[in-house]
Amino acid sequence: MYGLMYTARFSSSESAAQDLFAIGPVVSPNIVIIHSIRIGQVTFAGDASAEMAEIQLARAPAIGSVGSVIVASAIERNSSPGGPNPTTVVRTSDTTPAASPLIILSDTFNLQAGWLYLPTPEERIVMTSQAAKDVFVVTLPNAISGSSAFAGSITFEEILG
Repeated sequence: MYGLMYTARFSSSESAAQDLFAIGPVVSPNIVIIHSIRIGQVTFAGDASAEMAEIQLARAPAIGSVGSVIVASAIERNSSPGGPNPTTVVRTSDTTPAASPLIILSDTFNLQAGWLYLPTPEERIVMTSQAAKDVFVVTLPNAISGSSAFAGSITFEEILG
């Protein structure tokens, strides 16, 4: 069974620990599958500005706050671009991160090089409305030095139940 594919993107200036993306809660009886995530910064290019940052993928019982809702665009073969909006909410830049996250993956990346999450089908994160922690978050758990302009996107599939 195939669902509709969506992509959501953001660009903003970041310096504080925060949720870069949050998806959820998943509307019953739907399923959301995370296919890819791209994060990069566009402010600094010199070696003197090289910095490593921690990034985490997690599940949480509720979405964070102080960020903003972003609109995801349909890209799936079953729908035309600009087609139906997903039923699942996508947020960005929540400076009050989701509480009590269950960390799924923790990684580091060089801010100049960016970060790409492109799991094999067996490693894709699947979110359902049946799970106690049905919000997915991509978080920078620690502040970075200075303010950097970030850009990124998340691609996900929504299977309507």
